[in-house]
Amino acid sequence: MTAGPDDTLSRQEVARAAGVRPAAVNNWARRHPHEFPPPRVIAGQTVYSAAQVAAWLDSRKISAGGRHPGEAPGATYGQRFRRNRNMPPVAPISAEAEPTEEILDRALWKPLEDIQRGQSIAPNLDLLLALLAIRRHNRRFWVQLTSSKGAGALDLRELANLRHQAAQGLAPAYRRLERAMKDNVDIAAFARPIDEAADQVRLRARRHDVAEGFESLASRFLLEQTAAAHGPRGGEHVTPLSLSRTIVALLDPQPNARICDPCCVSGELLIAAGTWNRLPGPAVIGRSVLDGSALSPMSRQLTLLSAAIRGLRIDVGASPREPLKGEAEPVSNADAVTSASAADGESTNKITPVPRYDVVLANPPFRMPGWDEGGRLHFPYGEPPTHSATFAWLQYAAAILDDRGRAALVMPTSAAASENPTERRLRAKMTENGAVECVIAMPGELFRENDLDVAVWILRGKDHRSRRDVLLIDARALGTRRRRGRRILTDDDTAKIVGAYRSWRDSAAHTFNTIPGFAVAVDMQQLRVHDWQLNPAVHLHSGLPHADAGATRAKARALHEELLSCEYRARQADADVAHLLAWITP
Repeated sequence: MTAGPDDTLSRQEVARAAGVRPAAVNNWARRHPHEFPPPRVIAGQTVYSAAQVAAWLDSRKISAGGRHPGEAPGATYGQRFRRNRNMPPVAPISAEAEPTEEILDRALWKPLEDIQRGQSIAPNLDLLLALLAIRRHNRRFWVQLTSSKGAGALDLRELANLRHQAAQGLAPAYRRLERAMKDNVDIAAFARPIDEAADQVRLRARRHDVAEGFESLASRFLLEQTAAAHGPRGGEHVTPLSLSRTIVALLDPQPNARICDPCCVSGELLIAAGTWNRLPGPAVIGRSVLDGSALSPMSRQLTLLSAAIRGLRIDVGASPREPLKGEAEPVSNADAVTSASAADGESTNKITPVPRYDVVLANPPFRMPGWDEGGRLHFPYGEPPTHSATFAWLQYAAAILDDRGRAALVMPTSAAASENPTERRLRAKMTENGAVECVIAMPGELFRENDLDVAVWILRGKDHRSRRDVLLIDARALGTRRRRGRRILTDDDTAKIVGAYRSWRDSAAHTFNTIPGFAVAVDMQQLRVHDWQLNPAVHLHSGLPHADAGATRAKARALHEELLSCEYRARQADADVAHLLAWITP
């Protein structure tokens, strides 16, 4: 008789079918609490799903000493379990396993679209991340949530108790479930596709993806897929995983480093930094180590939930805040960044201490019309133009950086080549002062939301500014095209970029060997001759700068941004005129 897919087994029956002692099953469950199938309680007996146990055992090879007669090297406990239970065999995972993104698109995204019946998934994105966090850290509650009675068996009082007792930063997840229950959302309907997708990933995905953990894979996929389907949120773009990892590899944050993202979007860069060289113990990743500012309530919520899935603690404050408007003012021990308030027609300076950081990383919104409205910050290199927040973010990052620290910011390509007089002057001042260490032109088509041309700017603290050259890297030819035309930076690409940067940093001034077509160190005199152009193509490739396609495109983008600024100011003027006319018209 063939076993059915809904068969359940006691722990002793699992051990017998797998050909091991019951103690071995106990060890599996204890050592792999997030991966081993969760138990169910039926008629007072603890049982396991035979299908889920078989799927989990499919990836566990039997040691040479544990193989039974007739079992070949490489045989798995899943094969033995299926044979003893008369279940259909499953072929072992091959090197040509299905890409995880395709599995999640088929097994998770499309069922969720069916549940939404054509409506946007975006409003429930935080609910999905909350469910993933709970699945990761509270399997007992997850089993209750996905049981035959589902969320209907829960009550708000039970959720409130769980929220108060929550560990691993799960309070926001339980709070989101409370809100869903009050809104009569069918929580179990969202939870079921998550379990089904997890089984598919376990069976079909690449082994290194499976090792990362389903919840981490699924949360990142949902963030990027939602961004691709619905575009950027308030000008913020989700940082792709390959770009996040490259940025963190460049900065190489050490354990106990103070890390800040002043515009954390969904927490991608902070999470990449928090899991870099991660060591066990609360002293390594603590509340004071990972700090961020969220520009919107949704960004704050998604950052907290993404961190909870990975067991990280990120301090994003009690509410959203906009650093460029002085809501999180930076000061240093040596020179204070001040804010001004116009009281009684006079300007007075107020200094508010804020921690400085070893590592600052950010992918901020480039175009923020009105970013300076109500702003109180003083910018040490000069006031940025109102049409673009690019040099406001660069100066802010430099201001909160420790003297020995480094920052990396994703900037539009136009920032390195802009001929806007104000931006050119700010670029010259920051570069000549030694704040700019490296500019890396990145490949196009990295982002899911739209086709952004970006560069990574690396800034250095004051202790590193004695060096009088800047490294310029043209990485536009790197990247591998993947599904739907999107590019990713492979491990080899990251190694090439980081290798060039490390080689330059380890070299003495004027001794770095140019890597033809890829990396060059440019001294201040050369930069001055080129009008402080930081576009790598201008310095790496022969011919006039104006013949370079990247520089031309950057120039066009800068002009477009200035046009947007003019349109914005024109609308403001129209509104002011309308207001005055309404006031003087009887």
